[in-house]
Amino acid sequence: MSDLESLAFYLPRSLFREVAAFPRAPDETGLRCRRGEHDDIMRHIGAALLPFFEDGNAGSPALQHIAVAICAHLLQHHGDRSAGACSAAVGLSVWQEKAAKDFMIDNLGEDFPIAAAASAAGLATREFVDGFKSVTGQTPSQWLMRHRIGRAKQYLAERILPISEIATRCGFTNEEHFVRVFRRIVGATQSGRRSLH
Repeated sequence: MSDLESLAFYLPRSLFREVAAFPRAPDETGLRCRRGEHDDIMRHIGAALLPFFEDGNAGSPALQHIAVAICAHLLQHHGDRSAGACSAAVGLSVWQEKAAKDFMIDNLGEDFPIAAAASAAGLATREFVDGFKSVTGQTPSQWLMRHRIGRAKQYLAERILPISEIATRCGFTNEEHFVRVFRRIVGATQSGRRSLH
């Protein structure tokens, strides 16, 4: 398992334009805020890049090809196509989506009403819920629960914290509540993870 916690990419807008000009490439568009959502492709790319930096090959020509692949992936899977497809009353702006997700992630261990996340985005609750679902495909509550379960999986894989502490950090009422929800959403634990009772 890699010790990689985070990796930042600087990709110039000109590279996105270049990639969007390729045959059958997605159109150039803004990128949606996906903070708190897992992207296995980006995680694998990040892990594959580590040897370049460890061996002092940060100037390798191969990195240019990887940058093109990253741009293509981001345009395909993280493009914000809602701007022209729906009015501001239906969708969320990029900053509203980011503000709401940042609030939910920063308060992950707390029991807060969805109205608080709506307030962070500057919207009434109903308008926020409808707008959030239109741009993410999930209600705020569904997104938050998936993020909590994703964070819990990371803690379980690290094998450091007791399950009761994981439950608390991830915003569950108690260990029993966490185990019940985890089993319902994830199903049987994967090999290599700690058994949940």
